[in-house]
Amino acid sequence: MKIIKKFLVYILILNLLFVSVIVTNNRVYAKYNNQDLVNDAISRFPKEARDFNLFLADYEPCGDYLNYGNNKEILFNFKELKFDNEGMPKVKYGEGYYYNPVTLAQYSLSVYGEYLKGENTKENFLKIADKLLTLQDSRGGFLYNFQWRYYLNNYDYKPGWVSAMAQGQALSVLARAYEITGNKKYLEAGNKALNFLITPISKGGVMANLGSLSSSLKNNIIFEEYISHVPTYTLNGFMFSLLGLYDWANVDDSNKKNTAEKYFNEGIKSLTQILKYYDIGGFTCYDLGYITKNREKPHIAVNYHGVHIYLLNALYSITNDRILYDYYKLWKAYVDTTEVDRISGVNRYETNANISKEFTKEGIDTIILASGENYADALSAVPLASKNQCPILLAESNSINSFTINEIKRLNPNKIIVIGGEGAISQKVCNDIKKTNQSIVFERIGGKDRYETSYLISSKLDSKEAFLVYGNNYADTLSIATISAIKGIPILLTQEKYIPNPIKNYIDENTQIDKYYIIGGNGVISENIESQIENTERIGGKDRYETNTKVLNRFIDELDLSKVYMAIGGPSNMDYADALSCAPLAAISKSPILLVPTTRQIPKSVTDFAYGNLQNNTNIIAIGGKAILPNYKINSIIPEK
Repeated sequence: MKIIKKFLVYILILNLLFVSVIVTNNRVYAKYNNQDLVNDAISRFPKEARDFNLFLADYEPCGDYLNYGNNKEILFNFKELKFDNEGMPKVKYGEGYYYNPVTLAQYSLSVYGEYLKGENTKENFLKIADKLLTLQDSRGGFLYNFQWRYYLNNYDYKPGWVSAMAQGQALSVLARAYEITGNKKYLEAGNKALNFLITPISKGGVMANLGSLSSSLKNNIIFEEYISHVPTYTLNGFMFSLLGLYDWANVDDSNKKNTAEKYFNEGIKSLTQILKYYDIGGFTCYDLGYITKNREKPHIAVNYHGVHIYLLNALYSITNDRILYDYYKLWKAYVDTTEVDRISGVNRYETNANISKEFTKEGIDTIILASGENYADALSAVPLASKNQCPILLAESNSINSFTINEIKRLNPNKIIVIGGEGAISQKVCNDIKKTNQSIVFERIGGKDRYETSYLISSKLDSKEAFLVYGNNYADTLSIATISAIKGIPILLTQEKYIPNPIKNYIDENTQIDKYYIIGGNGVISENIESQIENTERIGGKDRYETNTKVLNRFIDELDLSKVYMAIGGPSNMDYADALSCAPLAAISKSPILLVPTTRQIPKSVTDFAYGNLQNNTNIIAIGGKAILPNYKINSIIPEK
């Protein structure tokens, strides 16, 4: 048993050696979620994983392979490795030391990187490349000449087993060897290696399809690092093999150049469609055996998360595929320990009070008090707050929380404008506030329903433009909150299929308005309504997040993008509070509010806006706690390319 345990430890170490070394409309999301696994992996990552940043580099065919030339001492420094009398690396398995094709390939690529810098010789690189060739059989496969058991199999691989990872990395070596020598033996060996790589497993090769993952993917190819009766789709080995294909596709004299390019492109297509399955909601798994073999939990090998990151970065630099970039950014953000600027509290009321503290450090003449339990009346108040240059504070309907009352005391206002009728904020709340300062004057703006309240608030604003927004959901109103505050544009609430009477009255009374912006698609505000109003412009997307970014793009000239606030935009009816509270503050600096969902998925519209408009030094401020808006969401949208 002790021997077996040692054997397994050696295999784990070897695996680490192997790897030391966001097209479609699919977006980033986690297929599986196991928070305990994720938390454990993240806690172990700084201790167990190599610094993946060392291997981040734009990939160049025949260049320094993943920065190996700068990191040879890190890659090849562990006790289970020894060098023979010719300087070739061997790894211990069981009681013996063996040449491993991946170890030889990676060592060769490291020496090649040093050669490019003038720190090693071409002869040393070629000597290792030639040693690697001794492991290639007549079929073109590079052999592992030792017995080994893959953790998901119930049988041992016999000496002479093969792997797509070895084929791919050998291709990367042979492409470089041929590039600097022109020796046909490397060209011939590479063509044979390619043929073996693209030979189906059923015919003795290492290429599989994704049918075991989903019947819809049965025509998609993948290259298997570990051959198994049921495919397990190891991610890092697949991506390493793609780099080998890319390198061989850039060998001009190869009659297999077009073949390599074809299979590289097909492999990238597969990769973009399956990355979502490796994301377990905060970390990545090693393979997909948890799906194909119906295992209880996904397998996590902590170091490989970093490997996934730098391989995605390399493949993105080749393809410019946004799906690869989105996952690269997301997976990197999962383990990014950089803290972000944040305004938050234990609940919406403390968050709201802390936002108010950012708004002003001194007393203020007026504050607006709105419901923290119902969005209907509160959202219309945003431009009124901007007009009065004051914050919006939140209260419960029948009580005043300590955070709000303490902030009122600090601000010491002369006047409080209460938004909504007594159903929204009762007279008892006003009386309780009055006890703290008898001189406060209260003004209530509230109609018989949200539409009349919207009318009454809007009537206090002087504007030549107006927003028309669906009144039974807060989502689209949040999207225009900052713009409304910056420009002082009233927010008119409407029904889906008809205009409520108070809003009709506003339209009739305010003939100076020469532009109505209808926010949202036809599903929330019908074309019938649009036809009843002159001079309209509709701004809407397929969901609240696309509408949000379309609004921001429409008014981009009004915004200062050096600072951006990020807040939750749903889906709960209670998810409006942070963005609402933030709008008057954001208006001061003309900063946009970017909405994201509470789910792990970051919508494409959000990343598109961020990558297209923000800089890597943009100050992004999170509104709300880490539980609803974790750091990775902010870090993942900061552009770096």
